[in-house]
Order: sequence, then structure tokens, then C-alpha cells
Amino acid sequence: MISKRNLFINLTISIFSCLIGLCIVNAFLLFSGQAYYPRALNQLQPDILRTFSPDTYGSDLRRYTAILGDSFAEGIGDAYLRGEYAYSIAHHLHRNDGKNYLIFGRSGFGSISAVSNLIKIYKASRYINGIENLAKPEQIVFCFYGGNDLDNNIDEYELTGRPGESVEEYVTRRITENTTFSVRNRIEATMPATKFLHTVFKRSVDAGMRKYRAIRNSQELNSDAPRTGNNSMSSPVPISGIEPLQSASMELSEEEVSFALQVFMKSVRQLQTWAPEARITIVYLPSIVSPYQWQDPVQIHQTFPERGISETTLEANNARSEMLRSRIGTFAGQHAMEFVDTTPTIAEVAQEQALHGPEDWRHFNDTGYRVIADLIAAPRAAN
Repeated sequence: MISKRNLFINLTISIFSCLIGLCIVNAFLLFSGQAYYPRALNQLQPDILRTFSPDTYGSDLRRYTAILGDSFAEGIGDAYLRGEYAYSIAHHLHRNDGKNYLIFGRSGFGSISAVSNLIKIYKASRYINGIENLAKPEQIVFCFYGGNDLDNNIDEYELTGRPGESVEEYVTRRITENTTFSVRNRIEATMPATKFLHTVFKRSVDAGMRKYRAIRNSQELNSDAPRTGNNSMSSPVPISGIEPLQSASMELSEEEVSFALQVFMKSVRQLQTWAPEARITIVYLPSIVSPYQWQDPVQIHQTFPERGISETTLEANNARSEMLRSRIGTFAGQHAMEFVDTTPTIAEVAQEQALHGPEDWRHFNDTGYRVIADLIAAPRAAN
């Protein structure tokens, strides 16, 4: 039988071992950076460290440009999947001019989340050991994707909207809720390893449950198997059997588009109020249907294929795209913001070479992100 003294000693050793292990994991997360942190684990990083991990800045962060948006701002695509070192817009901008760029964009973000993440990480930087306290950004590049950003705004409102709220009241409330720091947030900011280990545990449990349900229901276990569809084009490369694509929000009604645009515009105005000295550039990224000559009709889906598949024509899609670009460009001009419409250049280059795929046809490849970075840099260099 174990004596009380030995039990106490074993318990004490176990506790100290856990604390030492936690400190080691914390140090690795804080100081590994892009050069040493495994790309496969990038999505498991605590959110603030996903901003500081990419090698897109120097040693002095008193002046930097914030990159906001969704997975396109984060740089998801073939270069990212293949483990290439420079995979995002921020990497190409930093390599071209040597200035500081921090990525606040995340996969699945709508407009409110994009703005909230910058403000929250700005606050969280005050609690991090080993992370420099951020100033507010000198410049902000907000990447608006004409494929699912509006869908995400509608989805979020359906989950969190309240009856009788105006769009401005809704956006203000949600940004305030998203950026309010709780005790848990402070602990996670001070000791990022706690968030990391919690995420690893949760993802492991979720994966185990999905596998269990699949076995129980005799379903196919490979959820990442490529989906096939009927989309095809003859140039710039002959290709067929492409899965349903994201369009210029053709699956939304005109009323839904108008509401989602208001959410975007109110979110950007909140951002402008929070950082009045920052120079804001809105960058419009076209959906994958827009720049290529797909054969009509084009199969499209909402944010996720599971939500249904429909069809559209290139003419209808391009008309919606032109309307979105016009409204966003007008909004930017009215509020002293710059507007970069990448659609014409991407469409021109796409006649000669594919700027998406070949592995991930939902996102730009390395060439696509280089083209976008050059378009962003052009007006900045002129000024």
C-alpha cells in the first residue's frame, strides 16, 4: 500500500512535470516561428500566434500593415498546402519592399470577424510574454472576397442577430462582444500553450467521434476525397470534372446581398473609427467563376457544398460581380479609403495561365497571390 508521504511526493512530481511540460510547449509556440513550426499544425496555433508566425515582418513592429479578410488573406491555396515558404499576399509584399505585414485574416471569417480579430489581437498582445506590444496599424489592407464573404455575413446574422436591431447596432454589438477580454482570454494570451493543448484535444475528440460515427453508419472514412462536378473550360488549360464553384454570391437574393454589403460597410467604418490614422485599402478579390471562361451553365454552391448546388451563367455572374465592385468602390471613395479591384488584371492573366489550383481550385495558387500582391503594391509605391 502506498503511504500518504509517497502519494504526496508522486502527486507533487506529476504536477511539476505537467507545469514544466506546459512551459516547454509555451516556449516552443512563442519562439518557433514559421521556420520551425510544422505547417500541418498551423491551424492548431492560438490565434494571436498565427498572426506572428508567418515570416512577413522584421524586428521593429512600431509600423506595420495589417492584412484582414478570410482564407485568401491568410494565404490558403496550393503554395500553402505544398509547404512553400512564401505562400501569402503578405509574404510577397514583405519580400518586395521589406516592410512589416501581419496577417489577421482567418479561414471562414466574415466582415465582423475580420475586424474583430485585429482589435482582439491588438489587445491580446499586451498579455503575451515574448510578443511585442502592438501599436495600431499604420496601414490596413482589407481583402474582400466576392465568393463567400457575403454568405458568411448572412450566416452569422442568422445565428447571432436580434429582432429589431439596425445593421449598425448589430455590427457594433457583435464587434464589442468579440473583442471583450474575459479571464479565460487573459490566461490564454499569457500562456498560449493552454489554448493549443485544448485545441489539440478537442480536434482529436472530434476526429475520433466522426470516425466512430462513420464506422457505425458504414460510411466512407475519407472525408477529404476530392469532389467531382460538371464544370469545365478549354483555356488557359483544358480541364473538366471540377467541383461546384463559388460565384459572385449568385445564390443570394438581391435583398440578402444588400444586407450583407451593409454589414461589410458598417464593419469597415467601425474599423476606421478604431484606427482613424490608418490608411485603409479595400482589395476586391473575384470569385473563381468570374475570371475564367467556364462553359455554361456553371455549377455553383453556397459557402459549403453541403448547403446545396445550383447553376448560373457567366453573364449573370459577371453582372453581379460588376455591381458588387461598383458599390464597394463607391463606398470606399465616399469614406477616404483606397479601392483596388483586382478583377480586370486577374481575368486578363487568367487567359494565359491558371491562377487557381491545380490541387485547390477554391483558392489562388502562388502565381495568383503574386499578381494580387503586385496590384496592392502599385498604388502604394506611387504614393
